Amino acid sequence: MVLTGFLLYSCMPSRKAGNNAFLKKNEIQVEGEDVDEGDLEDFVQQEGNKRILGVWWFKPWLYQQLDKGETTGIKKWMKENLASPPVYYNPSMAVSSVDMMEQYLFSKGYFDAEVNFDTVENNNKATITYHASPNSPYSIKNIEYQFEDTLLRPYVFSDTVNSLIKEGDKYDMYLLDDERDRIAKNLRREGFYRFNKEYIRYKVDSSLVGNNLDVYVQLLPRKYPSPEVPDKMLTRSHKRYKINRVIIKPDKKVLQSPASTDTLELQYRKSFSDTITTPYTFIYDEPMRVKPKTYMRRVKVNPGNWYDFKNVQSTYDNLAGLGITRFVKIDFSEKKSPNLPDTLGLLDCNIDINRKPVHSLSVETEGTNTAGRPGLAGRLVYTNKNLFRGGEVFDISMRGALEAQGGTNEAENKFLIFNTIEGGIDASLTIPHFLLPVQPEFFARDYYPYTNINTGYNYQKRPDYVRYITNFSFGYRWRQSKAKKHTLTPLNINAVKIFTEPSFEERLQQLDKKYREQYTNHLLASLKYSFIYNTQNVRNGNDFFYLRSNFESSGIIMDFLSQTLGYGKQLGGYNTLFNIRYAQFLRTDIDFRYYHYPDQDKTLIFRSLFGIGVPYGNSDALPFEKGFYAGGANGMRGWRIRSLGPGGYDDTGEGGYDKIGDIQMEFNTEYRFPIYRFFEGALFVDAGNIWLLNKSKDYPKGHFDFDSFLKQMAVDAGFGLRLDFQFFTLRVDAAIPFRQPSEPAGNRWQSLTEIKSGDIFWNFGIGYPF
Repeated sequence: MVLTGFLLYSCMPSRKAGNNAFLKKNEIQVEGEDVDEGDLEDFVQQEGNKRILGVWWFKPWLYQQLDKGETTGIKKWMKENLASPPVYYNPSMAVSSVDMMEQYLFSKGYFDAEVNFDTVENNNKATITYHASPNSPYSIKNIEYQFEDTLLRPYVFSDTVNSLIKEGDKYDMYLLDDERDRIAKNLRREGFYRFNKEYIRYKVDSSLVGNNLDVYVQLLPRKYPSPEVPDKMLTRSHKRYKINRVIIKPDKKVLQSPASTDTLELQYRKSFSDTITTPYTFIYDEPMRVKPKTYMRRVKVNPGNWYDFKNVQSTYDNLAGLGITRFVKIDFSEKKSPNLPDTLGLLDCNIDINRKPVHSLSVETEGTNTAGRPGLAGRLVYTNKNLFRGGEVFDISMRGALEAQGGTNEAENKFLIFNTIEGGIDASLTIPHFLLPVQPEFFARDYYPYTNINTGYNYQKRPDYVRYITNFSFGYRWRQSKAKKHTLTPLNINAVKIFTEPSFEERLQQLDKKYREQYTNHLLASLKYSFIYNTQNVRNGNDFFYLRSNFESSGIIMDFLSQTLGYGKQLGGYNTLFNIRYAQFLRTDIDFRYYHYPDQDKTLIFRSLFGIGVPYGNSDALPFEKGFYAGGANGMRGWRIRSLGPGGYDDTGEGGYDKIGDIQMEFNTEYRFPIYRFFEGALFVDAGNIWLLNKSKDYPKGHFDFDSFLKQMAVDAGFGLRLDFQFFTLRVDAAIPFRQPSEPAGNRWQSLTEIKSGDIFWNFGIGYPF
């Protein structure tokens, strides 16, 4: 303690002669509960000196040390990157902070608010405390609309039900400004292309009895300079615009001038029944590499329709979402016509599209470390972004991996330090529309549909077995809105062939038949549906939640084919298809996360995960790849992957096979905070386990029971270090298992004094765990 105290004291920045006191911190105290202290923090003009780990003013101290002596290049670099100048108390900035807080409270309806501050200096360190008394707020008694441009009246009144301001609400200038934005956006959806919120003005009358006021919403006409009188502005009604032409340049070069080459035109209609008078126009200077229909499925701006900014934004999102586009630009030009009334205008819509290179080749490598066992992996990927000239994206990849894993034959068949080898080839085709006999045009424009076709072959050689996996899937994905996404895979086929080592097979024979079959050949054909609901808005950084749910059903089609083709019961009384036993099960899981931002650079995440799988008919247990497991870098970080559970089962430590279950329950809490620049820290707690649906002699206490499952929850906690490089994040999490459900009652919790270095599990990963 003496050494620590000396270190902290010696690293305190000194106060130079003539300067104010070293600013230690700011505090804010607010009377009442209507206004939160955090709402006023942004208006403090002078931020206190920051301390590392809350105790050490390292950066300002280092800055002063570097200020001494001759300036060198390394000193300059350290001052810019490792240090920060000390902040000294400035009374004038505190006065400015008070003014800004009062202005903020005034804008929130607290017209009689009072803010003051006092300063306490101790040992040349100053603490500023701001005292805010909001007093009673003013409320809106009446709202009246005043139209200087009467053409806008029906369009504004038709949408007042969605107004953000209501009679009886507390006055809020920020909400009034949001209402201006809302009205302007609604009018731009109704054809008023040039309308903006500057044409909306408020007049407030606060002379009423009590803390009440009237709000007048004034909608102004457009202004233009007088052609006859200099410096005089005339007014007219706002124009309502229709779309005249839609001109698409599908191969726009970044630096290409409008007349750089000879161009060709193609007139295109969406269908033979298209009644639009003016067709779409494609302008290109070389053979079109992408079929026009590919773009037209996603264009919502139509000739003859009123201008609608939402259709413009949807068109942009639709085209930018294609895997073949690099950038999209949409702008409008007004078409002059002397025959039109002054309140009507025509717009030509110009869409420029720049495509990505068709062919690309990439190499990906990664290092892994699972519970201290190292591994290497690599992937070679070829991509074709326009395989059939319809915007299709084709990927083919070859993957290889080496890893050190545990098992019955862990020491055998090693290559260097590795005893696990994986290799495989995968191919995928993404088509930017649904492969269906009928193509609903509204669905293509509004729901961003895709068809996914995937296939692959994978070889896995592990200490205890060799496994071959062949897969094929066909499905659809679409986006209902920015927050809601759906994936439907009606056909998902996996064929697994496995060859076990004799010693491992001997161990399997000691298990119940139900669990031996998890390491046997099987065929899986399932239907899967996934739904994601994500309320995140990256622009505002507000709290949000994320929900992902999956449902999978396997075996119905296989059972029908087996019975129809007359295969009957084989292989010990089980049905087969093509002489391979097929699996039947139902499986569902839900992953819910809530992200809370107590500060701009800090995040608190709560996550809960629930899952259950039920085998039936031709299956006694879930297939190995469909079972639930606990442990690893993205879940229960205090246990290696697939080593926890099930339930209170006491593993004797012999190992030899992974632990999987029929039920999973997991809860995670993680607090992320900045340390320095791209270094981030995290504190976390994980709780959860897996269980079996039924009792098993091979896994005593491994089944789920409502009376005992809480006692069988495992708990770990730890600290993480993350290196955030923007485009990817490296992660190291050190976790300690504090509660072992397999231990006898009374010995399940492990205290800090009992922790040994060997109890810490190190998890390495890329990206956040959730």
